Amino acid sequence: MSDNRNATSSWSGYSHQGSLGIFVALQKINQLFADDKSLDGWKVIYENAEDFDIQNNGTVDSRHQVKAYKDAKYPNDIKDVLSIQNYELVEGKKKLTVKGFQIRSFDNLCNPLNIEVDDESRYLHVITEILGLNLSEDEFTRTYSGCTYVSNPNNVKLFEYPDNKKFCSLGGTESKIKEFCKNEIKIILEKINHVKKEDNSYFSGMYDGLQFLLDEEIRQKHILGSGNYPELNFKKIYDYITSDNEFIQSDIFRLRSSFYNVYLKYKIELDEEEIEVYEYEKEMDNLIHEIYIMDDDKFIKFLENIHIDKNDFNINMNINEDGLKEVFFHCLFNYKYFDKRKISFKNSEDLIFVLTTINSTRVSLSKDIINNHNITESLFKNNYIINLHKSESLFDTISTLKNFTQYQNDNNWKDLEEAMDRYVTEKDFFLHPKDIKLIKISDLKEQNLEKVLND
Repeated sequence: MSDNRNATSSWSGYSHQGSLGIFVALQKINQLFADDKSLDGWKVIYENAEDFDIQNNGTVDSRHQVKAYKDAKYPNDIKDVLSIQNYELVEGKKKLTVKGFQIRSFDNLCNPLNIEVDDESRYLHVITEILGLNLSEDEFTRTYSGCTYVSNPNNVKLFEYPDNKKFCSLGGTESKIKEFCKNEIKIILEKINHVKKEDNSYFSGMYDGLQFLLDEEIRQKHILGSGNYPELNFKKIYDYITSDNEFIQSDIFRLRSSFYNVYLKYKIELDEEEIEVYEYEKEMDNLIHEIYIMDDDKFIKFLENIHIDKNDFNINMNINEDGLKEVFFHCLFNYKYFDKRKISFKNSEDLIFVLTTINSTRVSLSKDIINNHNITESLFKNNYIINLHKSESLFDTISTLKNFTQYQNDNNWKDLEEAMDRYVTEKDFFLHPKDIKLIKISDLKEQNLEKVLND
C-alpha cells in the first residue's frame, strides 16, 4: 500500500474529513452542554496540523487524522500515522524525514517544540476495521501469526463512533457520518425544545447547511492564501442549527457538490478495479481542488465549456455526471499534460484535444455543438473534441447545411443565421472553419498522447 494514499486532499464540504470535523464538533458541543459549559472560544480547525483539531482558545483539545485506506487491516497498514514524526535540515531546508502523527511542531532548525496534544486526545479515523492496534508485541504475534508488528509510541487511538465501532465505512445511500451528525443535531434541538426537534428533513437540511458553511469558509481561506486555515466556531454552528431557517441549497453549491462527488465516486471505482494511480492521484486531487474553488462565474464558464453539446448550459441545469466520469475524469487519469485554462491536452505533434463530458450517440451531436450559443472562437483553435462514442468532422456537418458554400462566398451570413440557429457575423468563425473533429476515446491511442500508465 502506498504511503501517498490519503483522505482526499481537495477541499470540499462533502469530503470525508470535512464531514468528520463537523461531526466531532457537534459531538463536543453536546458534551459541553451536558457539562453546563460555554461554547465561547471553541472551534474546529482544518489542516493546521493534522486533518483537523478541536480547539479551545487556541489550545488543542483533540487532534484528528483521517486515513481512507480501503484495504487497511493491521497496524502495519497505517504505520505512517503511528511512527514518531521527525524533520531534518536537508541542504538548508526543513524536510519531513519520518511520517507520523503530529503531536508537536518543529522550529526552522528542526528542533522539536512543546507537546501540543496530550496522549489521550490523539485520534485516527479509518474506514476499515484495524486489528490488534494496542496489543503488546507478544500478544500480537500470537494472535496474528505472520503479520508484521508495529508499535504505537504516540498512543494514537482509533476513534470510536456512536455505533461502538472504531471505523466508519464510506458509501451507502446516506453516509454513516451524515446519520451521526443528524443525531447530534437532534440532541441539540431536543435540549432547547426546538420546534423542529422531531423533523428529520430539518436535520438533513441543517447537515447540508453546515457543509455549505464549511465550503464557503474553505474557499474564502483559499483566497487569503497559505497559513489561513478553514475553521468553524462552535457558537456559529449552534446559532445556525437553532435559527429555524431552512437551508435552501444554491444552484452553484449543488453544481460544485455534484462535480466533486462524481470525482470521489470515480476514485472509488479505480480502487475497486485495483487500478493503482497513487502517484498521479495527488496531482489530480490538486487539479480538481483548483477547479472546485474557482469563482462562481469562472466555475460556470468551465461547466459551459465541458458541456459544449448543451445549448446555453446555465446554473439551473444539471451536470452530465455519467459523461463527467466516463470522459472527463477518465481522460484526466489516463493522459498527461492537461491544460486547465484551455481544458485540453496537447500531443507530441502539437495537436490540441479539448476535453468534454460528451457521452451521447445521438445523430444530431455535431449540429448541437455548432448551434451552441456559448461556443467561442477559441474552441475552434483546437483540433479535436474528445467524446465517448463518435469520430467525425464538424466541418463536414457545417458543409451539409443548405447552400452553405453560397452563404460563404456571397457573404449572406444573415441567411446562415437561420440555417444554423445561431447569431452570425461577417467574421464568424463558422464561415471560415478549421477542420475540427470529434474523436472518441478509443481512437486517442493513435494520437501520441502521453499516458499516465503504460498499457
